[in-house]
Amino acid sequence: MPYQPGSCEELLRKLEGFNRYDEDQIDRYNHKYSFVIFSLLGLSVLVCEYVSDPISCWSPFEFPDSWVNYTRAICWISNTYHVPMTSPDWEYSSEREITYYQWVPLVLILQALLFGLPWLYWNNSNESFGISIHKMVKKCRDLEYSDTQLRTRTSQMLAADIDKAVRYSTSISLWSDRLQKATVKFARYGLFWGRSCGNRLTANYLHTKVLYILNIILQIHLMSRFLSVEYWLFGWRALNSVKSTGSHQELARFPRVAMCNFDIRAIGDKIHTYTVQCALPVNMFNEKIFIFAWFWLVAMGIFNVLSTLWWLVNTRQFRQNHFIKERLHDIGIIKDQRDDYKVSTFSRKYLQQDGCFILQMIDSNTNDVIILEIIEALWDRFYEEQPSVIEVL
Repeated sequence: MPYQPGSCEELLRKLEGFNRYDEDQIDRYNHKYSFVIFSLLGLSVLVCEYVSDPISCWSPFEFPDSWVNYTRAICWISNTYHVPMTSPDWEYSSEREITYYQWVPLVLILQALLFGLPWLYWNNSNESFGISIHKMVKKCRDLEYSDTQLRTRTSQMLAADIDKAVRYSTSISLWSDRLQKATVKFARYGLFWGRSCGNRLTANYLHTKVLYILNIILQIHLMSRFLSVEYWLFGWRALNSVKSTGSHQELARFPRVAMCNFDIRAIGDKIHTYTVQCALPVNMFNEKIFIFAWFWLVAMGIFNVLSTLWWLVNTRQFRQNHFIKERLHDIGIIKDQRDDYKVSTFSRKYLQQDGCFILQMIDSNTNDVIILEIIEALWDRFYEEQPSVIEVL
């Protein structure tokens, strides 16, 4: 088939359509890349279990082929137990039982779904705010190579949307005037949040960040219970094993050889108990998967903590004032420190935390030209309609 440049460009555009622009790159690694990775791991184990032979048992010589097939099936669906080859005691005990390998695909797919839960929370709270940051940024990205007139007109339209959302949020109050002023002051320090405080969207995003961290903690705890191992240090201990021995050694929780007991009911209600030795080649695959999963979860946990701290600092009032001041200075509206009060009034009274947060999110997902034009349009709106600005300080 001849190369068609148009088809490649169309494919890239379709892949780009899966991106969300109301988040940072760490969020995408959580709900998109992690979801895809764990889903593929779960499906690959599922294929390995049901297409190839995940277990093969050493059956007694007198077993016909049908009995051999039954032995393999019953040992797969029932739990095996591991006995080291050097151990003289090969009797069954609950401590030796291996109970996890049949459920590995479902658990991996469950992990993939858990990565999407914080994103669902953020997406719903974002839409309920009355403004879609994703759609706004998408419009901005579509305008990156547009003519100046169209870009200016769209920037003014987006500024009007932000203005409407900010004004609507501050117009809702369930408190008295005095109590309202007190809650807004506490809201600057993150002690209160809500529409009337002007920081509900910001708080929801920070809550989403915390949910991503809790998701990692929950998944590591889930793996500890599922595998019956101390999964918190699982990958680290595997590395130490390689470092001390010079090669990767079989982990005790993922044995390649296990024992299986099963009963056969014969004529006359006689029960015959058989003990066979089985090979579990699927455990070679499972072991590598859970080592990789440990490193991925730990890495995502570290990045989630750093990203949460970054947004926690940069959504504080002094950082948002600095962000707005830098952009207004780039535009040429702010020239010296005598205009600091105007910047503070613009960001604190007019935009508030949510307005500044929306601009920060747009800034992190598009180029400088677009964000400067939007801020300039908001600045013009603010000073044209200054008498209507809500006095909350």
